[in-house]
Amino acid sequence: MLRLKNRFATPHFSGMRDCLLNLVVDGFVCEVQIRQRAIHAFAKEAQSHEHYEFFRSYFNGCEADSLTRCFSLLSNIHEGQGDGGGGGLLANVEAELASAGPGDAFRLENLADFLESIVCEGRLAFKVWHKVLELLSAALVGGGLDAEGARSAVARMGRGMLHISRLCKKGGLDEPAVATALLSLRFAGGVLALDDGLMCSARCSLAASLASLGNVAAAVTLLDGAMALAKLRTVSKLVEAQVCLCFAGVATTHRDSASFRGASEANRTRGLEAARRALHLLEDGAGSAHDKDANVAEGASTLAKILETEAAEEAEALHRRALATRERALGTAHHAVSVDLNNLANFLAGRDDCLGEAVALARRARDIDVANLGRDDTVLAKTWSFLGGLLVRGGHLEEAEQAYDAAVAVNEAAVRLARAGAPLDLARDLTNRAVLLAKRPAAGQDAEALLRRALQLLTYKTDAPAPL
Repeated sequence: MLRLKNRFATPHFSGMRDCLLNLVVDGFVCEVQIRQRAIHAFAKEAQSHEHYEFFRSYFNGCEADSLTRCFSLLSNIHEGQGDGGGGGLLANVEAELASAGPGDAFRLENLADFLESIVCEGRLAFKVWHKVLELLSAALVGGGLDAEGARSAVARMGRGMLHISRLCKKGGLDEPAVATALLSLRFAGGVLALDDGLMCSARCSLAASLASLGNVAAAVTLLDGAMALAKLRTVSKLVEAQVCLCFAGVATTHRDSASFRGASEANRTRGLEAARRALHLLEDGAGSAHDKDANVAEGASTLAKILETEAAEEAEALHRRALATRERALGTAHHAVSVDLNNLANFLAGRDDCLGEAVALARRARDIDVANLGRDDTVLAKTWSFLGGLLVRGGHLEEAEQAYDAAVAVNEAAVRLARAGAPLDLARDLTNRAVLLAKRPAAGQDAEALLRRALQLLTYKTDAPAPL
């Protein structure tokens, strides 16, 4: 043992008590933490380590004056949250943006991260990222940066564009938000000669957002440009594969969109070719380790979903390969493995003779997500809801009720935190629960109450808080 820090004897100023030991194991120094079980459970539920990592990064490298501004900013945000409607928070953030100068881009990046990951205010985070792009663009155009500073600004612009794209998709932002990101992308590519690899990644991310908003034609146009860049061989095999996977996903998932003007089959074919190309590139890049490479697993999974309706046997083999590869790459308890489990379960559920295996796979996915995701994570709610549907089909009605109850509980928490999409998901789960409840004698009134609540969630105005 190299060091012992006993904070049971001398607690941290916050009141935190634990015992930290630095041990040498086979030549490596590691840390062992001894904590009280209740504190450990609460810390996991409250995602305390994620908060710790954020604030460590937020204050990292701050000089005295910058540190004071960072504390002031957090204080203003905290005060703004207490107004009950979010207006104070909005006013404080907008005041920060109005007073921001050329040297404030880095501080605003931290603010955007804070709003997005800690406060869960996606729309405000978007406003801040937009300001970051504006400041970085002005600094680059002004010509006051040296070569290293210019490269850093370009990389930070790329990061900002990817965040904006993610917020557009995750937070339900409207198409003008993506249009703003597209303008930044064109500026970065045309004026700054942005690296081809970063351009491809940015195009893919924005294309996925456009497709999710229904503008499939614009998404495919963006991806066509990314595919053309990739074919010039100025990017790595991994980037080219990512472009192909993104194109395959958009072109096949949205192939019936009116944006394609009847070219559904042609786009399915193009998507299939892109998915096969992606898998080949990923296998080639991984070499002998292809059977335990997470990227190869992703390629196999994407191709499997495209083939499900027309080449079921190959699709099943690819789904099973994706699952086995991901387990070897990340371990059997990783959250990404639950996605493959549910994909395979969903495919097998279409065959009555495989329903039992599908239920078993979905139960495994449920166990993984319960262990890895927060109690207000809408992904966990979807896992519970999917399992509930399979259990109903299999006649396991009591277990199905428990699954839907769990989904409702997660989405109730997500609605309280204003998670995007949570009201609609909650309405779906309440409806499913009501349908099951209606099968019970004398439970009609309870089922009706759930359905009325679901209807209320479906019809409330989008600019008003969801009814609790």
